[in-house]
Amino acid sequence: ILITLNANMDQLDYQIISELNKNCRLALSSIAKNIKSNRNVIKYRLDKLEENKIITKYITTLDLGKLGYMTFKIYLKTKIANSNKLTEFFQKEKQIIQVLQLEGKWNYSCVYICKEITEIDLIITQIKTLEKNLIKNYSIEILIKSTKNNIEKLFSNNIYKINTITYNNKNKEIQLDKIDEQILKNISQEANKSIVKIANQLNLSIDIVKYRLWQLQKQKIINSFEIIFDIEKINLFHYTLLITTNKLNFDEKEFQKWAEKEKLVHYTSKMIGKHDYEINFGIKNLNELNQFINSFKEKFEDKIESYETLVNSKLLKLDFVPF
Repeated sequence: ILITLNANMDQLDYQIISELNKNCRLALSSIAKNIKSNRNVIKYRLDKLEENKIITKYITTLDLGKLGYMTFKIYLKTKIANSNKLTEFFQKEKQIIQVLQLEGKWNYSCVYICKEITEIDLIITQIKTLEKNLIKNYSIEILIKSTKNNIEKLFSNNIYKINTITYNNKNKEIQLDKIDEQILKNISQEANKSIVKIANQLNLSIDIVKYRLWQLQKQKIINSFEIIFDIEKINLFHYTLLITTNKLNFDEKEFQKWAEKEKLVHYTSKMIGKHDYEINFGIKNLNELNQFINSFKEKFEDKIESYETLVNSKLLKLDFVPF
């Protein structure tokens, strides 16, 4: 066991979380088989994980580049730390697919998708005009790729899968029809919903839903079916390092190998803009945070120009479906 266990959780709970994060549409019987348990036990434990709000949501993630979208990261410094106007705007704006509330140099980070470069200027203008002097500063980055580690590495020494998402590819845009869009919207925030339930809610046949889901996965439009879980409930706090590198001698492969081996690194993103990389990781306390940063600086001391440390205090939105 690699992290301090929550007093109300044991290794079986962590195994369930890990299995669901690989694919939250797995049947309970499949999860039980994978981790050598009993279906009824899995059902009981899962109900408890939901009841205690350790697992908070089941989401469908998409490769939006295949649908013709470019992806940007926007960091915002605001006049007040928590703006209701901004929060309402984020929730209504469909092309803002992720929002994190932060503590540090920036108050918010947003992932924004668009098909035309002029749209990024438009969204910034809309944000700035919500309220006079609301935005004190902002930074826009172009997202190149994200590499996500399976959360299983937090809990065990097992081999884990690395999932890399590449943004802004020049692939031919795949056109979705109304049925595809309806299905994706239906499971966006309920990725574990049964095919029967999806079919009933959309007034479609079970065979059509099955086939369309299969096609969306085959085309790799659907990237994953994942859980959102509260890492504070497993005694971790979510931090971000924004890194500006010395581009002449920075070795990306060396950096990626380090990130993949680091137990507490959840995912990294490569960007073009003021910053070059974003590292997201879970830390138990300030002492461990200092150890992590010092270890990172020692490893890459002559290859890093600067870094910023941020606390990810709250996930406000995560919805990959922009229609």
